Amino acid sequence: MRSLTQGDVSGGNGAFLSLILQAYPALHGILFDLPHIAALAGSTLAEEGVADRCLLVGGDFFEGVPGGGDVYVLSVVVHDWDDQRARCILGNCRQVVPPDGKLLIVETLMPERVEQAPSVILNDLVMLAHTGGKQRTEAEHGQLLAYAGFSLTRNLPAADTAGPSCSSQPERARASASRRRIFA
Repeated sequence: MRSLTQGDVSGGNGAFLSLILQAYPALHGILFDLPHIAALAGSTLAEEGVADRCLLVGGDFFEGVPGGGDVYVLSVVVHDWDDQRARCILGNCRQVVPPDGKLLIVETLMPERVEQAPSVILNDLVMLAHTGGKQRTEAEHGQLLAYAGFSLTRNLPAADTAGPSCSSQPERARASASRRRIFA
């Protein structure tokens, strides 16, 4: 049986992918980020003992995403970009996600009403001011995904634990309670 491969788009220093690969020893990984960032991730992957199961690829997700994955993850990426750029990233992911593959998006969801989560609203204003991006509602994520040829199939709340950069333990790889995993 062929082993599965997870692509981590904008994988940064490799901490998140390392946690996933440690939790699933049969899984392989592709860490994709800007060339100078992807090169730095090698030391994290080696320190965590998973470098032998991970391919580092440098590039620009506005130009394309490397193929070869069964599952791709965008963890805290989409909110950095306005709708046009987010559609571009998602479209490039659509080009490489196989027909039976998945795209997982980890993001903080914007509530439908401000009173439901004032801290998310504040974070949204910061995103707008600094990157031009924004936090999105579930419906807005669904629209972006549909534009790129995906369909939102479910939205799962993540556990209330520290993020992946805080620990190398798999159970600590979940985002805060206000984050959601969106499966497309």
